Amino acid sequence: MSETPTLQFQFGASLLRVHPLDAPVVALAARIEERGGDRAVLSAVGAVKFHGDRVLGAFHADDEQAVARLAGFIGDAPLAAHGLGGALAQAGLDAAFGAGLWDARELAALLIPASADDALPQLTARLGLEWPSPGDAALPVDAMPPGDVALPGAADASGVVADAHAVRAVHLALVERARALPVGALRRLADLLRRARSPLADLIAALADAPTAPGTGPIGALDEAAIASRLERPRSLGTPNPPKPFAPGEVGALLADGGPFARRFPRYEPRAEQAAMAEAVARALDSATRDDGPRHLLVEGGTGIGKSVAYLLPAALHALRNNVRVVISTNTINLQEQLIAKDIPDLLNALREEPGLDVSRFRCAQLKGKANYLCIRRWEAHANGDAMSPDEARLLAKTLVWLDETRTGDRAELRLDAPEAASWERMSASGFSACAGAREGACFYRHAREEAAAAHLLVVNHALLLSDLQVGGSLLPDYDFLIVDEAHNLETEATRQFGFRISHATVEDLVERLGGVIHGFGQAARASAMEQARKESAALRCDEAQTPLYRVRDDWARLMAGLAEFAASQRGESDDGELRITRSERAQPKWSELDVAWADFERSIAEAAERAAALLREMESLPAGAAP
Repeated sequence: MSETPTLQFQFGASLLRVHPLDAPVVALAARIEERGGDRAVLSAVGAVKFHGDRVLGAFHADDEQAVARLAGFIGDAPLAAHGLGGALAQAGLDAAFGAGLWDARELAALLIPASADDALPQLTARLGLEWPSPGDAALPVDAMPPGDVALPGAADASGVVADAHAVRAVHLALVERARALPVGALRRLADLLRRARSPLADLIAALADAPTAPGTGPIGALDEAAIASRLERPRSLGTPNPPKPFAPGEVGALLADGGPFARRFPRYEPRAEQAAMAEAVARALDSATRDDGPRHLLVEGGTGIGKSVAYLLPAALHALRNNVRVVISTNTINLQEQLIAKDIPDLLNALREEPGLDVSRFRCAQLKGKANYLCIRRWEAHANGDAMSPDEARLLAKTLVWLDETRTGDRAELRLDAPEAASWERMSASGFSACAGAREGACFYRHAREEAAAAHLLVVNHALLLSDLQVGGSLLPDYDFLIVDEAHNLETEATRQFGFRISHATVEDLVERLGGVIHGFGQAARASAMEQARKESAALRCDEAQTPLYRVRDDWARLMAGLAEFAASQRGESDDGELRITRSERAQPKWSELDVAWADFERSIAEAAERAAALLREMESLPAGAAP
């Protein structure tokens, strides 16, 4: 059992050691003014000292000199605040509060991941709490512990003391939520927070050791069986139904005044452009069954005509009636989330009462790239390892409770900062193809693919759509109908997926590093105990490998300079930083010069590769123990 943390309080000459759950806490709220650069000033501060449900004192200050008295009010009590850590540090006040800062935003992110971006009022509402009124600043003060002084300050005109009462209520609610976690989970969370160097580690450890903590035992492991039970394999989509085409004007009527959308949404206004687009999409989907073959549709719609509904409505009806899959591709994951979380549910709600249409059978799914899903086995390997960085420990802590609730394992359910996102890459399902969990056990990415294969409507992004094409169709389930939203971004994404990027610095760095390796080998060979003939042979191979590197650097520099000059001559005033090379560009005399420069570079790089391979063969032929 871990040692229970204690807080130290100094009263006169006596030193008391107090359990964190028995100590008073100060809830802090502030108004912050930026003063340029990284400097911030607390222009108004409200604080409430409390112990459990008892309010022990309140403090208010609205000028910089009065704020200096805040440290005296807080004393050695730990602080509960909501996202104020950075502001306290910028104001130079963090060192004064040695007992630590328990950040309600961080605690909420651990226990309720969806709340990570909540401001204090939103978090208060999410927890089912009422926002205190400014009059709450005048709440009666209960008996104060020895040595404490109530400092009411000026009237709470800014409402900052009421904010502090909200922080107090949120902190208490989150602590109660944490108390409900199994003791094994609390101990594991405390261990991870300690490795992440979070002040919350002491609070969570104290909750784990409290007599009321549910359950007993050591640090808990993930319950993979419970996770697997949430990832039940969906039923198959089955075979398509006999084709059932749209009736003329059917889709437009659903969008008309008096239709299901108008009845469902009080502020709905029919738009002729939306109805026309929806009818065109319906005809395109029906064309797959016509004798003259399928017809593609290209639509350009202005802002505000409701393009999403214009293609979602016929796509959903066509997929449901014919029991087929329609894939919708968007440029961004954000639009994916909007379609899945809002647009498609709104569509189904509008159609729920439509005669002859059973929307309860309709299934939609979202599929993203592997790196968006957590790998349970990689998570466990990192969590059980001895060597983890504070950033990794913070991510593991943030995902511990989430893993007992999530049905997707999708990082979009979390709010990760840059260091946490980098740690996520090491725990994601990006290694799915080589993972033993890909076939058995709980696997979020495999479950996402199974749901995609069972969906009538599958929402993906352009990156995944094009990656699927690149690997021959093994990433997405089979489909015959495709709708590409934000299609003007498809070319850019295709260039990124099917092309490659190279910079001047990339080649320079490669030549520099390769030259250093060759030079080092040559020096070591000359100083080795090999016979003289072998030394001379190795030295010769080094010189031969080094020489073409000079030509590579020179030819690359000429090629880059030529490209820069050519690009500058082609750019117009509305240049967006990219130059598209077409047949007309290649017909210009300057492009012929670039062809020559490229051929020179290609020859020099090929010669450098050949000489480097010869040097490698020389090294491999050396007797055992003779190699430098």
